[in-house]
Amino acid sequence: YMNLLSQAVKELKGEKVREPVEVTVHITEASYIPEGYIPDAPVRLDAYRAIAGAENRRMLSLLMEEFRDRFGVLPVQVENLFAEAELSVLCRRAGVLYLGVSEQRLVLRFANLNLAKLERRWGEQKPELRFPRDDTVTAGIPKGCTAQEFARRLLQRLA
Repeated sequence: YMNLLSQAVKELKGEKVREPVEVTVHITEASYIPEGYIPDAPVRLDAYRAIAGAENRRMLSLLMEEFRDRFGVLPVQVENLFAEAELSVLCRRAGVLYLGVSEQRLVLRFANLNLAKLERRWGEQKPELRFPRDDTVTAGIPKGCTAQEFARRLLQRLA
């Protein structure tokens, strides 16, 4: 509700309103808040909303700090959730609608795939790429690198 109200006020002021981009990230196997970590369901739902609503990496970092203060050490599932949220932020900035892994390859589906921009941004460190669809690129994950690390590096170059 608050986001809608904020957008309406910006529109009335004549400010440019950026439509939220729906991004899907599937990089880790288990990314959720375990019931044992936050037992109270409404608090857990608020925590999911807060993570999903984070607009940048700084906000995510502050949320992680808050979680540690309020609930203790982050379980791996929550760490994964924050990692995927960080990748979502980077995806939005890079124009990536979907980020996943298939057969040891990152799969990136773009809102508007611009090959020239891709070439410029990746430069000399360009991974081995395939183009299964007009809007999709897959990149081989280098040996010794996790999908999460590789995705972060690529998205930082594209964002």
